Amino acid sequence: MLASVGRRGGARRVVLLAGAGVAIVCWLIYCWALTLSVPAGLDVFDFANNLLYAQDMLHGNWLLHGWVVTQDPHWFTDDMVYVLGLRLRGFDPVLLHAVPMFVYLVLMVLVASVSVVGLELRGTDRAMIIGIALLPLLFPSPALASQVLIGPYHTGTTAVALGAILALRVSAGRRGRAAAAGLIGAGLLLAMGRVGDPYMLTLGILPIILVSLYGWLVQPGSARDGWSTRALWVALAAWIAAAGVLWLVPRLGGFTMRLSLSDIIPLSELVPRAVDFIRTFLDLTGANFFGMSLGSHHGQLLSAMVRFGYLCAVLWAVARAVVQVARGALADWVTVVVTTAVLLSAAGTFLYGPGDYLGDEHRTPVFLLALIVFARTVASGYRGWLAEPRRKGALASALLVGAVVFVFGIPPIHLRHPEGFDNPEKFHQIALARWLDQHGFQSGYGPYDEASIVTVETAGRVTVRPLISTGQYASIPRSATTLVPNIELMASNAWFTSAHPATFLIVDGGDVDDLIARRTFGEPDHIYQVGDFHVLTWKDGILCTLPALTPAVREQEAGGVPPQGASCRRLE
Repeated sequence: MLASVGRRGGARRVVLLAGAGVAIVCWLIYCWALTLSVPAGLDVFDFANNLLYAQDMLHGNWLLHGWVVTQDPHWFTDDMVYVLGLRLRGFDPVLLHAVPMFVYLVLMVLVASVSVVGLELRGTDRAMIIGIALLPLLFPSPALASQVLIGPYHTGTTAVALGAILALRVSAGRRGRAAAAGLIGAGLLLAMGRVGDPYMLTLGILPIILVSLYGWLVQPGSARDGWSTRALWVALAAWIAAAGVLWLVPRLGGFTMRLSLSDIIPLSELVPRAVDFIRTFLDLTGANFFGMSLGSHHGQLLSAMVRFGYLCAVLWAVARAVVQVARGALADWVTVVVTTAVLLSAAGTFLYGPGDYLGDEHRTPVFLLALIVFARTVASGYRGWLAEPRRKGALASALLVGAVVFVFGIPPIHLRHPEGFDNPEKFHQIALARWLDQHGFQSGYGPYDEASIVTVETAGRVTVRPLISTGQYASIPRSATTLVPNIELMASNAWFTSAHPATFLIVDGGDVDDLIARRTFGEPDHIYQVGDFHVLTWKDGILCTLPALTPAVREQEAGGVPPQGASCRRLE
């Protein structure tokens, strides 16, 4: 009889494991469909540049010599994943989808881990707490999916920050080499994240420092002897190390980082920014029911209302954690650090930068961290409530029903009608790339929005480098403007040398139009109409160059302007 029971138990475990495996595979397919379907913004043209300089890194240019990058190049975080993808897949545009999805999976694992680390939870309790934190990520709203499944946005930095917090917390229960490994690993993650993205300051470094200093003030004796002090020195060392790397890299011939500092918003923008701030989190949660019809959006409206309740619970948890910290009653280090990160990051994205720049991509990390605060608040504050079987069953049922209702937040039509950047009907650059490839064009210039994305979508068979009008940088008559290399965002000086002439120019009718093209390169030999674009060709070729990299040139490029000596001309 015992053998029979054992066999039945083993068969049940096999069935459960098989069911879980099928569910995971179905969910991965669902996520992949989302990466092809969610609306993509113009940032996809920036992501193409991330893939291009990852290719340079793969070929040995680890310091990105000659590159001009933004302040958040995601160097050695997301772009290391691009390098791995290029090694495994080759130069393939599918990596623009595959890499963000891989980062998303890692992010989910870290959100789940940080949600329960240090909490004494049993298997089922642990699973439910993880479910509370991951519910919006398992079935993301269109707004959230467009941030976590397309990138690199700041979700990679969030994952690295969570990895550092997790390493620090785990090291608290270790001694000797294990503890040292955790501290060193956390420091490396914090430093790598800060080098690639200044957002790491509010997501990880400053919260750890502030919480440790707060411990020194409130509990000076225990704090100085505790592992939180080691966390303080790790965060400070990571901050200093990152600053040293950013100072040293250009002096070793590496990349030039474009500097751009934002001002605090004026008083007149407080109310509009507050409304936009609220809208962002409603959209990220999928709780924005405003404007929905009671008669034609039954499923979506129900999902939005449930998600709105979830968002309210998240906000309540953050507020509760803040109150407890103020009273000195919350001793859970992880919850305090993550709550501090939520407050600092929310304040930064609210107070700084123009409204058209600081949007979902900068507020998504705030939302992700708030999910962890919510899960840990439920776990620590209501452990006795969870211990009762009836209430545990009610919570499990609520999570299951919530998951079903959450699915309604993304209508099936989004999966049937792709809105992503692979859709040539929405992004005409894709159709243009295919036309250029089919007609044998290989090297050319064009506006920023058409340059690198065409290069990536054709797997490098067609290379297009970005140009910009001099009128963007000086108040000169339009009749006197010409085209010059565009290094305003991300570009390589190696693209613009005498060794890389071109034969065609893409004209989009905006900053790069037909008149400025003729003024710069003379009359073209032929003009092709490709959708909304003109493709101008010159048999003898055209050439745009940048001067040799000197400290003066680097300084100009760091300011985001073409250096003196940048020029374009027709080859004779």
